[in-house]
Amino acid sequence: MPSRSPPSRPLPPRSAAPLRDAAQLIAGVEPPVAAGEPTPETIEAALGRVKLAKRNTAIAREVLIGGLDFETAMARYAIKRPALRVILDLVTTEARTPPGWRRVEFWLPDTVADQVEDLGRHAIGLPPKIRRPRGSWRAADRTIDYDAAALAGQVRAKMQDQGMTYRALAAAIGLSNSQVWRVTEGDPVADDAVLKVRIWLETH
Repeated sequence: MPSRSPPSRPLPPRSAAPLRDAAQLIAGVEPPVAAGEPTPETIEAALGRVKLAKRNTAIAREVLIGGLDFETAMARYAIKRPALRVILDLVTTEARTPPGWRRVEFWLPDTVADQVEDLGRHAIGLPPKIRRPRGSWRAADRTIDYDAAALAGQVRAKMQDQGMTYRALAAAIGLSNSQVWRVTEGDPVADDAVLKVRIWLETH
């Protein structure tokens, strides 16, 4: 008796211009309300959605909600700085995601990939992506010549003197948590962030 093949699913209708149809769908999406910086509530909700080990969930909760500084977290959990930043970036990105939205990734030809990506950014209220050749440095908003390591040392010293957490510092200066992390790590940041940090150092 011949074996029966499983019933095949009906194929979706084929479009003569699938990319054009996708672009129209994306362009018709209403941008969500700007969420702003993650709150303890949105971070806690994000921790329930992302797939993290219990240890990594505890690390993220203590740093992002409890205000634990990087050095203490690294010593307490024997974790290196790059791994810690990956965990925190994963959680904060999820916390910023509008309810009912999710990220998708797919491959497209170079000729249309940039356009589709910009349509997607427009749909969530972001400006078009600034693109530059590989290996080039984005210098348009990093024109201030400053010692990033020295600035990081000044900020960390003042944080310690005033007993400030990263979240408190971000709120005081008017930067995002990720910008504060970059400043305190001595990573280069945009001109507006450098100016805000300098003003805060001079007035506090």
